[in-house]
Amino acid sequence: MRKIGLIFISLFFIFSCELKLNEIPVPENVISEEKMALILEDLMIIENQIQTRMPHISQFQQSVKESGDIVLKKYKVSYTQFKKSTEYYGSQQDKMKEIYNAVLESMNKKLTKLQAE
Repeated sequence: MRKIGLIFISLFFIFSCELKLNEIPVPENVISEEKMALILEDLMIIENQIQTRMPHISQFQQSVKESGDIVLKKYKVSYTQFKKSTEYYGSQQDKMKEIYNAVLESMNKKLTKLQAE
């Protein structure tokens, strides 16, 4: 779980550094903030699981790509749509922060539930 937290913090700082200097207009078919949070949560969980099971970077990269494609298909989102939405939200500090807060809150709830079992 610490790795996931570090990923969140790293991504937050990366997107925070952008400020609003490179603000991107809303792309056509932008993914909603709620759906984006769900997609990012699934991607982070999968990446963490793969990373702990595969020590070799070549295996890790291919597995993450394949798993990412499955997640996008699950949410009926194209790679292009996801990329443009990620770029857009990355240029919108407040929105990206809300998305990551939603992901963090959801993961914390799941963790609390697992610890209670």
